[in-house]
Amino acid sequence: LSPLPPLSLSLSLSQASVTGEFAPVLDVLYALIAASTVARLEERQDVIQDTALQELCQLRVLVWLLIELIAETEGEQRLQCLEAMTALWRYTDMLVFSSRADELDQVLYQDLIHSTYRSLFTLQATTDEMASECQTDNSLSTCDSLRRVKQAQRVQRAASEAERHVESLLSLRTQRLNTEGEGVPPAIFTILDSLSVYILVSYVVLSSARSLEPIAGFNEVDLPWSISSSGSSLHSVGSISGMMVNTANAVASSPSIAALTSKWHLDIEALLFAVLASMLLVVRTLYRDLDRPFRGHAQIRRTVTSNSIRAIRKDIEQALLSEEMESIAGYLQGCSERQAKTRATRVVEQKWDAMSGDE
Repeated sequence: LSPLPPLSLSLSLSQASVTGEFAPVLDVLYALIAASTVARLEERQDVIQDTALQELCQLRVLVWLLIELIAETEGEQRLQCLEAMTALWRYTDMLVFSSRADELDQVLYQDLIHSTYRSLFTLQATTDEMASECQTDNSLSTCDSLRRVKQAQRVQRAASEAERHVESLLSLRTQRLNTEGEGVPPAIFTILDSLSVYILVSYVVLSSARSLEPIAGFNEVDLPWSISSSGSSLHSVGSISGMMVNTANAVASSPSIAALTSKWHLDIEALLFAVLASMLLVVRTLYRDLDRPFRGHAQIRRTVTSNSIRAIRKDIEQALLSEEMESIAGYLQGCSERQAKTRATRVVEQKWDAMSGDE
């Protein structure tokens, strides 16, 4: 058997291969994946934002209906309305102080929307019983019986409308939680990081063996630094690349550029490499930041949502104070303060654990 010929790697062939075959395809692939990832993450943020706003609108209308029901009812019926309103106050606490995992746990073990729906269902049942009793009670006068029947009808209409808003609130919450859980697969980030490294390495390979070529029409200028020209590898891409390289070399050979570079000791290849690495880092920071919709710099806008939650809590508080229920209002405020302290303690513990892990 004859021995195998020794393998040899030609730098010019590797440069031509990178320039003509691999680099354009992978550059386009990186651009497509990065653009698709950014667009997907931005769309997720928009969906979460719109769903949260619709959810808060449904919640506020539901609070208004409960305020009207409290004014129309008394006794056991009013108690059911107060239980529903208390559940909605705690729901706003959950939106403000709880994370997605905490909210999923509450949905599983103590669903506040279910508590609200159950209170409204009980209210409707007692209202139906009251209407039936008014129609069969002969001790009441015709005017009293008619007044109570009309009152029961108003309560039934308001309770039915409130139940429809509760169903819409449940649907919007489910959609929001599902969208918050959607994310880009980690493999996509790994692919983008790998392609970024390849682009930087390919730039080094392409610029490693270039030599300065004379350019017609321009005098040579002695510079304290060396400019790498296109080299033999760039001639294979066509006349357009040659014209671009000649233009770049012409600008670099001008006296003004020479004076600038002699002062600052710039290196064109290092400068272009720094610009390329910076742009790749900016793109990476962008899609990594968009992957955190509630903690990143480009996070979801909270001005309208925060104002809506404050308005809902203010409506509930004013309704309770107007009905001389200061004790219930104080109890709800105390619950919110305890939730805030619990959340602050948890955040401090998480930061402390992170710092301990880094050490």
